[in-house]
Amino acid sequence: MKLAVIPARGGSKRLVRKNVRPLLGRSLIRRTVEKALSSGDFDRVIVSTEDEEIAEEARSCGAEVPFVRPAELASDEAASVDVLCHAVGQLVLPDDFCHTIVCLLQTTSPLISVESLKQSLRVFENGNFNSLSTMCEAFQHHEWLFIKENDSEKVHPMFPEKFNLPTRQLQKSYIENGAVYIVKADWLMKHGSLYDLSNHGTFLMSRKESIDIDTQEDWDLAEYYLGKEEAHG
Repeated sequence: MKLAVIPARGGSKRLVRKNVRPLLGRSLIRRTVEKALSSGDFDRVIVSTEDEEIAEEARSCGAEVPFVRPAELASDEAASVDVLCHAVGQLVLPDDFCHTIVCLLQTTSPLISVESLKQSLRVFENGNFNSLSTMCEAFQHHEWLFIKENDSEKVHPMFPEKFNLPTRQLQKSYIENGAVYIVKADWLMKHGSLYDLSNHGTFLMSRKESIDIDTQEDWDLAEYYLGKEEAHG
């Protein structure tokens, strides 16, 4: 079974009620649910929330909301992996963990395409990974980072032996974009982790698809790119 779990709590602080706030006419939760359903890859699309308005919005666009997320898993301190473990524990029998793939989808990544979602699942399955997270190429080279000396204004390179290397000699590096996490349910429930770092894969996405909404500036940027996409069909 392939299970999509979409966490969406009601208590966001920086952007109040962002999960049900219209982004060019469609809420973040609606956009995420519709993409999961459109992919055709999931046996069930589940929204985990403690908020009735979010639950109603999720149901209205075809997701299941089979349980109310406990209050302790809806706080600022709650970890996504705990939310995911709770969902799997509610929905999957222990004997079926080894036959279940769990995909965590974040509502805050509204520019991910259905095709990228599908391809991330293909990479996970074809690579026989235990875990996978979507990433984009890092545009800041760690070889060029500086660190400060205590509270002074003096700085020095973190990697002085590499600081003067030209760009062509620097190794490419990648950073998670927070859009999609995929993990085998048996690994998740046994280790309480989204990562098997000895067998972890990735699907690379563009910087545009990797926009992650956390602030109003992020929202405005996502609105700009989505507006361009939707204007061109």
